[in-house]
Amino acid sequence: MSDCNLLENDVDEKLIITKKTKSSLFSEWKFKSSIPTPRSSPPPSRVGETIFNNYNDLIDSKINIVNHTKQTEQIEKPFDFFDDEEFAFGINILNKNVACVGDNITKLVQMAQEPWPDNVKLYQPYEVEQILLPDNASCLAVQAFLKMCNLPFEVEMRWNAEFMSPSGRVPFIKCGAFVVSELEPIVQFAANKGVTLCAQLSTEEKAEMRAYMSLITNVLVNAELYISWLDNDTYNAVTRVRNSSVYPWPLGWLQTRQKRNAVAKRLKALHWHEKSLDQVLADVEQCCNSLSQRLGDKDFFFGTTPTELDALIFGHVFTIITTRLPCRRLAETVRRHETLVSLAKRIDERYFKRP
Repeated sequence: MSDCNLLENDVDEKLIITKKTKSSLFSEWKFKSSIPTPRSSPPPSRVGETIFNNYNDLIDSKINIVNHTKQTEQIEKPFDFFDDEEFAFGINILNKNVACVGDNITKLVQMAQEPWPDNVKLYQPYEVEQILLPDNASCLAVQAFLKMCNLPFEVEMRWNAEFMSPSGRVPFIKCGAFVVSELEPIVQFAANKGVTLCAQLSTEEKAEMRAYMSLITNVLVNAELYISWLDNDTYNAVTRVRNSSVYPWPLGWLQTRQKRNAVAKRLKALHWHEKSLDQVLADVEQCCNSLSQRLGDKDFFFGTTPTELDALIFGHVFTIITTRLPCRRLAETVRRHETLVSLAKRIDERYFKRP
């Protein structure tokens, strides 16, 4: 009965094709002889013909069985399985796997909602000899956010931090079994643990905050990448030296060249590669104007308490105005906006307590 069910659909679909091709295949097998070669001169063997005949007899017998079953019995199962035991075994394995995945997801959700531990580590490149302008800005922004949330963490500097990161970007944190990189995912990760800076904001204010954060990413981050990697003076004097300082030669030269090509490819995709330095600084000026007008005379962008937007702006503004580069025009452009500079100094004094 199981054999009949197994072959029923398959044989029905192939029955016509089998009958049409059976005679042609048999004729080709029967009359086609191998070409004699110096190494094989014996006459062709009849073994292949015998096997083919046996195969055709088997097909004919299965066809007859299926046809007879169609006429005498009704199909009981809507699907084709080898037998009930194999079907039950497969369903059992499937249920166990689904249960296993469900248990793991439940455990991960529970772990993600546990309180913030005390042994969280934030990984970033070396500050003195390696870190570059864009990475330093991102690391400062994440540190500022964690300090604003009063979440304990310890900075761990590694020369290969970007290769340890799950996204290939720094910084990233290791919190228990979780590894999370970059500001926005870290903000969401902290929110899952019940820690947030924007709980008092309305839906419209949250949307506005995300829009300004996107503006910073699309302008200030790209400008920092442009200055660091495409401005020849800055690249030769700072970027190339610092990026290759942790690698032996010629690995440092190769890695720096590869990273410069990757940054150039990204800026080309965003249509920043073709811009001149004046055009880049014009975009930065416009971005800073928008941020300054929104901040006004307030301590922070949305009242008297900071949000992740304030942390992000602090990271980029503070890094730009305090980093010495051959190209000083970017820092000069940002320094003209006193409200943003005052915000950066306010956050630095309140949360970092620098001397």
